[in-house]
Amino acid sequence: LGNTCYLNSVVQSLAHALPFRSYIIDNPPSPSDGEQSLLQRRNTVTIFKSITQKRDLIGDDSSDNSVDEKRKKNSKTKCPTSLALEVHSLVRVLWSGKWAVVTPYAFFCTIWKLLPQFRNHQQHDVQEFFLALLNMINDELGSELKAPPPTKRRSLRSSSASSSDSDSIVHSIFGDKVLSSVTCGNCKKVSSRSEPSLALSVDIPPEYVTTSRRKKDFKEVSLRECLDFTFAPETIEGYKCDSCHQTSDCQRKLYLTSPLPKVMVIAINRFCWTGSSASKIQTQVDPVVELDMRDYLPKTVFGGRRSS
Repeated sequence: LGNTCYLNSVVQSLAHALPFRSYIIDNPPSPSDGEQSLLQRRNTVTIFKSITQKRDLIGDDSSDNSVDEKRKKNSKTKCPTSLALEVHSLVRVLWSGKWAVVTPYAFFCTIWKLLPQFRNHQQHDVQEFFLALLNMINDELGSELKAPPPTKRRSLRSSSASSSDSDSIVHSIFGDKVLSSVTCGNCKKVSSRSEPSLALSVDIPPEYVTTSRRKKDFKEVSLRECLDFTFAPETIEGYKCDSCHQTSDCQRKLYLTSPLPKVMVIAINRFCWTGSSASKIQTQVDPVVELDMRDYLPKTVFGGRRSS
């Protein structure tokens, strides 16, 4: 399938997220073309044959004639048109225990058709693919999520959702809200704004950042330290207050809001700017078995669901 480690990471994560896995298996989406209307009666062997069937995909051949011929062949091939349906089939096969290796050609074909930005065999950002996949699944299940505008470093680089998305299955499982609190340095007025998201983007503290792969430059940081850095107060210069209308330095602090999502997705920002180019951060981040996220709730919140 090419350089699809990003795809495998997302599929494995979704397949092991119990609330999502239970819903997608127990509630199979209906095919958009009306075929296989008795989807629930398909056995696992039939599904395995379906998702591992090779498709005619347009490759990287620059020849116009070759591309045109492949397009004609592809138009005659019944390529799946529902990512939710393909995820349902793939998760069923992965948890059947019948096969040690699964090569999901049909799932890959559907991604190429519905998410053209991933239509090549190159590497892609795993968070970008995760959000694009969830957006498409959520859209197919009847609720649309809007993509966010580009944001700066130390902000939530994730997909935003409106209040109307709260009833969608995707948002009910992965949706969270981050509260941004800004305190004016002049009048001490506190302004707060919450931003819905599907993934929490956190940064590696600068003292642990390394872009070198050499052993002598090896650095290691815990996920807890990354979270502490992301949620630590920061000073913003030149802030103009809407209350006192004065310009001063303010303090900005991020908080999670209660209740926390059933499944919290934490994405580590792996790129930093060195001069005029972006470099990949090679720092190793140690995962944790259990993480108490209540430390990042506002002090006024005493309850809330615990997410590990």
